[in-house]
Amino acid sequence: MSDKDNIIEERESFFIRITGDFYDFVSGFAIPIVLVGTPIFLVLLGLTFLCHWDIVCSLFSLVSGFSLLFLAYIISLILVIDRLLLYRVSKERAPHYSLTVIWGIVLIGLGITLCFVTNNHNKQYKFDCAEWYVDEENHLYHWNKKCDKIGSTTHVAKGYEIRGQGLVFCDYCKDELDDYESSYKPIRRP
Repeated sequence: MSDKDNIIEERESFFIRITGDFYDFVSGFAIPIVLVGTPIFLVLLGLTFLCHWDIVCSLFSLVSGFSLLFLAYIISLILVIDRLLLYRVSKERAPHYSLTVIWGIVLIGLGITLCFVTNNHNKQYKFDCAEWYVDEENHLYHWNKKCDKIGSTTHVAKGYEIRGQGLVFCDYCKDELDDYESSYKPIRRP
């Protein structure tokens, strides 16, 4: 028998060392989550660039940013990518653990970056889908149609329609919206 036949290979990964046997159990669930989650996320992301519907806004909020569904998807995606690119190391050679640590940190960094980027896109998309009262006389847009500073020529417009027109958010509405957001649910503004 040659020395090559006696070499035993094992999988080497930063995540395997951290989680141990739990890694195989969790990564078994990760593949179906990624296979189902990727098309859903990509379709909803594409729809956010094409249309400004409230239903798409609500669904995209569920699967982006720091929602629990999106965090589960990101963790699953990290595990699937790590599992596909496991290092095979012989027991006789020195382990390449430092490479797997760097690889794990890169994957975690990319996951966190993806959470922040989708969260920012989600905030902008919520503003684009919200209805605002545009006062063209005073170059303001309002959140509440009963605002004291609202002019006589006011019309309703979606956020994407007023973006880039040089309109300023009304100070009175800003204070009122802050009170509303603290007591109910947040409405994103630019």
